[in-house]
Amino acid sequence: MYNVAIYDDSKEIQANVIEILKERYKDELNLITAAKAPDLISSASVIDILLMDINLGKKKQNGIEIAERIKDNNKDCQVIFISGYNDYAQDIFEANPVFFIRKPIEEEILIKAVDLAIENVNKSRTERFCYQRESRVYIVPIQDIIYFESSRRIIKIVSNSGTDVFYSRLNDIESTISGDFIRIHQSYLVNPRYIASLNGNEIYLTNGVKLPVSKPRLANVKEELLRIFAEKM
Repeated sequence: MYNVAIYDDSKEIQANVIEILKERYKDELNLITAAKAPDLISSASVIDILLMDINLGKKKQNGIEIAERIKDNNKDCQVIFISGYNDYAQDIFEANPVFFIRKPIEEEILIKAVDLAIENVNKSRTERFCYQRESRVYIVPIQDIIYFESSRRIIKIVSNSGTDVFYSRLNDIESTISGDFIRIHQSYLVNPRYIASLNGNEIYLTNGVKLPVSKPRLANVKEELLRIFAEKM
């Protein structure tokens, strides 16, 4: 499921876009509309794809500025600008759009733009790890995660941003997380980019932490480290 926000001052164009997306993507998309820009901006964190009209017909409202504010709060949001003018060609790049659609909107071009945005969203989702603590959802770039530590159902996540804890199972994390994480122990899942050395049955990390490697996993850990090293040569 992808959250797609549509913001256009023309109700007719907005309705046309919604109709095309519903017909093409069925239940794949959760379509979001907002009456006012502040309402849209307040939803920034959940928007995967933003279809934004540039010229909103109001001096105090500019689609580029709104898109930039949304990107400030959600850098992974895929922006597709819509406009009947070319005057904004230089300005739109501040919001790093994935596509620019000219009005009148052609269905084929709209589908092409949304398909590309979905592809980027999927790629982005595989490059970040999400977890929930209490009622809040946290997102951490996978490349920033140093290791996970498990103690019963409590998971400690150690990253470049610090340490946090949440409830989960290490087996579940291992089966879903992207990247070459190595299970060195029943209780540890490590990002090899932060492994400084393997000495005996201990892993030394670049942050100075020392972690145990269980005897049954030692041969596999050595093999995985050699494989990863060879791939980077």
